[in-house]
Amino acid sequence: MIGLVMVGVDGSDPSRRAAEFARDLVNQLGARLIVLIAVEPPEVASFPFDGYSVRPVHPSPEQLAVANEIAHGLGLPADRLEIRIELGSPAETLRRIADEVQADLLVIGARGIGRAEALLLGSVSERVLRDNRRPVTVVH
Repeated sequence: MIGLVMVGVDGSDPSRRAAEFARDLVNQLGARLIVLIAVEPPEVASFPFDGYSVRPVHPSPEQLAVANEIAHGLGLPADRLEIRIELGSPAETLRRIADEVQADLLVIGARGIGRAEALLLGSVSERVLRDNRRPVTVVH
């Protein structure tokens, strides 16, 4: 039985469609939904001396706006919706958090990139499908 669905979003049209699909699914099943936004850590140079400082990484105003817009747009009650903003690469963060919360299903959006770009760059959806042990639905 599916009781917990997690969807990865980044504000793109494919991820918005994935969030809408996930919302419709959890409504049909009476399940809970976690909306996950992964914040890529910035490149940080290391220095060979003491005394440097590293600022903590916080979500950007744009990422917070996406989270807020999606949370309100989905129309789910608060007891069935959780928004998480986590630090890390999208594919790895989706896998890690899905394992942590024991998600029954992951939902992700497909990117509209061509075969050549996918071979050169890879894609989040391809990595999630390849590296994940949980069921995954890719929404086009």
